[in-house]
Parts: sequence; structure tokens; C-alpha cells
Amino acid sequence: MIWDLLADITAVVHISWWAFVVLGPIFVWKSRRGRIFHAVILWLSAATLTFYCPLSAVEVVFRQNFNPASAYSGGFLHHYLAILGGWNPNMTCVKSVGAFWAVLWTIIYLLTPLRVPAEPPSTR
Repeated sequence: MIWDLLADITAVVHISWWAFVVLGPIFVWKSRRGRIFHAVILWLSAATLTFYCPLSAVEVVFRQNFNPASAYSGGFLHHYLAILGGWNPNMTCVKSVGAFWAVLWTIIYLLTPLRVPAEPPSTR
């Protein structure tokens, strides 16, 4: 039972990671630190797409310990996109979209300045 719980927690962390990769610009748009953090996450994710994600490996190990039939052989995105949307992209497509997303938001973050709030008038 603990293995199933650990696998589910790992899957939730993984889903949260990818949700932040995709939806992060909505949450970090007005924050310089948030933009930097999101850009780092984007580039880590794009780099991770070139090999088997360690988080996927951990989830698969947990699933194998719980029920060997529930473990999956492909990556996280392949497995859950096939389940949720019936879409099974090839790795070239996934890598291309990941690299495009990272480059796109890095350029947008660099070209759009943050608005500095105006100083309130002095009360002296």
C-alpha cells in the first residue's frame, strides 16, 4: 500500500512540475525572481527531455514494487498523455516543443521589462 501512495505522490509532483512549466508565466509575470526561477525550470525540463527523467524512474520503481503490471516503460509524458488524451507523441515532437517553449519564454522574459511601481509621494 505504501508503494502505491509513494507512486501517486511522485506522479502528483511530476504533474505539478509540468503544470508549472506550461502555466508558470501566468504566475510569475510580475516578479523578477519568479521569471528567473521559471526560466531555470524551463531549461532544466528541456534538458531532461534528452534522457529518461529521474522522477519517472522513481515513479516506475514505486509502481513496480506495488504492482509490476502498473509500471510503464515509456516516459511520464508519453504514459499520461496517452491515458488522458489518447495522444502518443514521438520523442522528437516532445523535445521540439520543450525547446521551443523554453526559448520562447526566455526571449519574452528578456524583452519585456518589469514595471517598477512608482514611489509614493513623500509626506514631508
